[in-house]
Amino acid sequence: MNKTEKTYKPHVKVIAVILPIITVIGLFIMLEIISELNKDIKYSQYYSCEITDASAEKQEDGSYLVTVWIKNNSSYQAYIYDSSFWVEANGTTIQNTLPGYQGGDMLDSLTRPIVPSGQTVEYKMQIIPPYGANTVKIHYYGKSYSRYSITNEERDSSYSLKLS
Repeated sequence: MNKTEKTYKPHVKVIAVILPIITVIGLFIMLEIISELNKDIKYSQYYSCEITDASAEKQEDGSYLVTVWIKNNSSYQAYIYDSSFWVEANGTTIQNTLPGYQGGDMLDSLTRPIVPSGQTVEYKMQIIPPYGANTVKIHYYGKSYSRYSITNEERDSSYSLKLS
């Protein structure tokens, strides 16, 4: 009996080793994508916050202390992020001068305001409007799961506020 051992070329051996590794990595990537899509779809009907009212109080230094009331119309609690709000007047974005929630993601998650389901909370910011502006527009865009982000029809909740 003559036994001959089959030998493979080096590039075939490399492919035989790399192919299963690529397959496993690709499987994990696909599972992550499916998980994110399911998360978006699961909450798509429930997460909805809006600005219901706002007021402005002029300060001695010429700035305004703005109080915004946000209502959570959803079945889940929501969080308010500093980046959820921006104010504009005469086409110019105005910075919020009140200190935000500092300290990174861990501390931020502990100090960030929570809007319970069906409840309204207030959020305060301090702005210095440009000269001659008597109205500002407050925009709210929370980080949320929304069917509008899936269909690329982003909703913007904004509120016009007259400065006294």
